[in-house]
Amino acid sequence: MMYESNMQELLTKGETLKEDIVSMHEDIAFIKIQRRHAEGIYTENTVLKESIHNLFDLVPEKITLSQALLKEDELVLYGVTPSKEVYEFLLQAPLRSIFHRSYTSYYAMPNGWYSFVSKNYLDRPVQ
Repeated sequence: MMYESNMQELLTKGETLKEDIVSMHEDIAFIKIQRRHAEGIYTENTVLKESIHNLFDLVPEKITLSQALLKEDELVLYGVTPSKEVYEFLLQAPLRSIFHRSYTSYYAMPNGWYSFVSKNYLDRPVQ
């Protein structure tokens, strides 16, 4: 009787351990998925940080930005430039090499400088 009781107890424990192992494997699989997701977010954030840093490196000292709006496929810059030519040669040219479409509006200021709004777009590939 005692052996049968011990045997039954061990079998029950073995089944419980098997269930625990299956549960742990499911947890491990879930954690691996979460890790890949977190790594993807980290990579995207790193690329975004580098892109923002590179953007501000593009802005010459003569041009002052007052606002920059960065979306997935669009960059809108607001700022002030001493002349349209300074903007076009020093900032618009590099922006046009990055973006597919680039539009700039200028607004004359009383001091002879220009405020500008630059809208730059990346075209998504057709799928």
